[in-house]
Amino acid sequence: LDNAHIEYNGGNEYKFAKMSMDGASDYDRSTGFVDGDVTLEWETKQFEYDRGRKFSLDAMDYNETKFEASAPNILGEFVRTKIVPEVDLIRIARLAGNALAANVVQLEADGDALVDFKKGIVAIREGGYDGRLMAHVTYDFLNALELKFAGQLGAETFAINGVDTTFKTLDGVALIPTVSTRMHTVATKDPGTKAITGGGDKIAFLIAGFSVPHAIAKHERVRVFTPEQNMHKDAWSIDYRLYHDTIVLDNRKAAIYVAKAPVAVGG
Repeated sequence: LDNAHIEYNGGNEYKFAKMSMDGASDYDRSTGFVDGDVTLEWETKQFEYDRGRKFSLDAMDYNETKFEASAPNILGEFVRTKIVPEVDLIRIARLAGNALAANVVQLEADGDALVDFKKGIVAIREGGYDGRLMAHVTYDFLNALELKFAGQLGAETFAINGVDTTFKTLDGVALIPTVSTRMHTVATKDPGTKAITGGGDKIAFLIAGFSVPHAIAKHERVRVFTPEQNMHKDAWSIDYRLYHDTIVLDNRKAAIYVAKAPVAVGG
């Protein structure tokens, strides 16, 4: 946890800084400056998501699949197809849930994608955020923008998890194509299976400042035990665990804009 806004001293809780201050007042040439207050509070919160899974791979399966069923392959596929989609869903839903009510809109089926998107940019800029913006967009909405702009979208490259990735841009806003199953206003957990799925309303696009979400991973652990090390089975034992959360500071909530997908006729 190397974020200056976040403090962690062990246990299952962390603290994040919340600062507020008075605005400017008139300067008086006789009495000088008007006193102002600055308040810094530390809010305590528990980590919400402690997720993991154990896989067992029989020693003969490893050999008989010509080593395709190997620990690195299984872990790579698990992270790519299960962990990344789930974390995306959780973080997008957390952003959506922290947007100001005025910045959550319902799109119309016959609306203009370009106009709708630029309204979101304006709303965030009017809210006082002047930093870089990104947007998660469904492939349907991105397609509508591309049809409107006829290939005139820009491009920008920036690092994601240390990997340089190029995205299309509109008015300097990076457009991140996102599968629609990850674009929901709520992340719900099944009480039985513990699976996390999208709930609430579907999202067409979500714009936010780069500095708005604080994604925290307290603990990520991968453990692999060979059949010789496994005391229970003649099998490879593969463990994966991710203990994480995402927070949005109060003074950054105005820098989130959520456009809910049009409601299907009869839906």
